[in-house]
Amino acid sequence: MLRSLLIGLFAVPVLIFALNLVLQTGEAPTIAAAFSAAAFLAIFLVYRRSGNTAGIRLATVVVLLIIVVPSAFISNAGLDGGFGYFVLMFGLIVVSITREGRERIWFSVLYALVVTTLVVGDLTILPDLYPDISRSTLRLKRAYSLIVSAATVYILFQIYASRYMQEHRRLVESQRRIQSYNDELFRQARIDSLTGVPNRRDGIERVQAIMEIAERNGRDFALLLCDMDHFKTFNDEFGHDCGDFLLKEVAQELQRNTRAQDFVARWGGEEFLVALPETGIDGALELGEKLRKHIEQLDLVYNSTRHRLTVTIGLTARRGGAAATIDTCLKEADRALYYGKEHGRNQTVSALSLPGQNGPNPT
Repeated sequence: MLRSLLIGLFAVPVLIFALNLVLQTGEAPTIAAAFSAAAFLAIFLVYRRSGNTAGIRLATVVVLLIIVVPSAFISNAGLDGGFGYFVLMFGLIVVSITREGRERIWFSVLYALVVTTLVVGDLTILPDLYPDISRSTLRLKRAYSLIVSAATVYILFQIYASRYMQEHRRLVESQRRIQSYNDELFRQARIDSLTGVPNRRDGIERVQAIMEIAERNGRDFALLLCDMDHFKTFNDEFGHDCGDFLLKEVAQELQRNTRAQDFVARWGGEEFLVALPETGIDGALELGEKLRKHIEQLDLVYNSTRHRLTVTIGLTARRGGAAATIDTCLKEADRALYYGKEHGRNQTVSALSLPGQNGPNPT
């Protein structure tokens, strides 16, 4: 930003110097314009060497207000030449270059003193420097001053617009990174890091939502609770890394063999929960047997050792019109799973077929 202002403001006294040479308005105005251009050129060269430092900003504003503005004001016939328009623009330039706080306050006070001095000088001393200036020359100078003032406002507007767009892009990018970070935190809070399937927390919420929709619309739903048989043996004999490998394979197999609307979650340890919306007892039994057989037929190799794995599945199913809580359904599926474990493993057991049950639950 400071670089753009330095280049733009250096052009002002240069153009005034050229205009005075063409119009032959006198030696004093021409020298004043040349002096102003030279001062600003020196500041620009120092800026190129030192960069946008606090000292450069300070020197720029001081030279601008004490040397360049008075010199340009004098060389352009002061208020009669319309340069008052441009002097007023330096208020914006002071605000643009300086920072918030005490620095801006002091520069603003200095600017007010300079402007007051120029106006007083224009009313008393300055007219003597232009005894023979013609009306047409004054008109040209006023037109030039108005054009330069408009150009200054335009440059400042572009600078501020560019700064706004940069800040806006940074803000959008920051918001995107924050959203991405929040999404990742949300994912980590709800996804099991080992298997990549939803964890128990997410599973409870999803199952609760499935049950509410089913009960509200009078639809079927079912739950399968799958437990890997003799999983502790794999961990003890082949290590926990082997157990982790088997958990991942079972999770992927469950996901591969369920529908898009079904939901698979790691329930804890070696247990997985499968929620089946729009599924009755017959469909749940059929899918349970399908999953069990697929897992039984998996040819799993870890560290050059082949492993065969089986699962026991306990299931329950409900009609949408029958009031049920998630705890009730999970207890039913868990009871069926426990029964299957106690009676041979590697089987699918329905809670509705256990001893003591009265057949299918009512519709």
